[in-house]
Order: sequence, then structure tokens, then C-alpha cells
Amino acid sequence: EHATVWVLGERFGVSRTGSATTDQDTLGGLSTDQGFYLYGEVHLPDLRRAVPLALRRITRGEWDLAVHPRCGTNLSVNMFLTAGLALGAHLVMPPGPVEQVLGLGLATAAASQLTPELGSFAQRYLTTAIPFNLAVEGITATSDTWGKPAHFVRVRWKD
Repeated sequence: EHATVWVLGERFGVSRTGSATTDQDTLGGLSTDQGFYLYGEVHLPDLRRAVPLALRRITRGEWDLAVHPRCGTNLSVNMFLTAGLALGAHLVMPPGPVEQVLGLGLATAAASQLTPELGSFAQRYLTTAIPFNLAVEGITATSDTWGKPAHFVRVRWKD
């Protein structure tokens, strides 16, 4: 899913260089056990070219394609960090309301600063795997709950 979004982005002038990432934020995805949904305006022929290319590139060593800055893992990391730091601030800061609100603000700011790197780390080592034995079965056009365009990329595991 992430690799496909990167490949589509590169095709339309979006770059991924080092730590600076420019993302095509009109695309989103959701992985399932049978494949993934890609939400946003994408022409089916472009998607049919991008999916196998993304799979080929990621299995040949471009593992950074598996990490994406808008992944749900980053949101989870941010919520976990915010909650943990807010609890820590609550325990460390004086009990007055002004001090507690200040502690919550500092915790939120710190979590926001730490999330990009820690989220990337979590994706790289915890939540993503390189699909060396994956085959694309098909791509179908569909729509999301609100009727906006989407596609489903069905995959299967090879033996």
C-alpha cells in the first residue's frame, strides 16, 4: 500500500529524497488481509502500472517504500506518546490548574515533535513487513462510504 502511494506520487512529480518527503496527500490507503484499498483520484491504467512496479521495487531492496509519513502507525504513536507524557507531566507538575494545563501543553508539544521519528521507527521495525511472497490478483474500481472514488488491490500469498 505505502509503496504504491510512493510510486504514484513519483509519477506525478512527488519526490522522496532522504529525510525530506513530499507526499501526494490526495491519496490514502487501508490494508486488509486480502489486499488494500487506495482512496483518491487515480486512473486505473496508472494504478495497474504502479502496483507491480511498487511490489518489484520493494522486494528488490527499496525498503524505505514501506514507510509512509501519513501511516496510521504514526497516529497511534502520537496518541500513545501524548497520553504517556501527559500522565508523566500530571505526576511531576505542581497540582494547580495552571501548572497542570501547562504540563499538558508541554506534553502535547513534545509528543508532536517526537512522533515523526518514532512513528517511522515503529513502521520500520514493528508494523510493516516486506512481502517477498506476494502476488497481485487484480485491481477493481470501487467507492468509499461517501461515494468518492477508490480502488481495491487484491493480493494473495504465494506458496
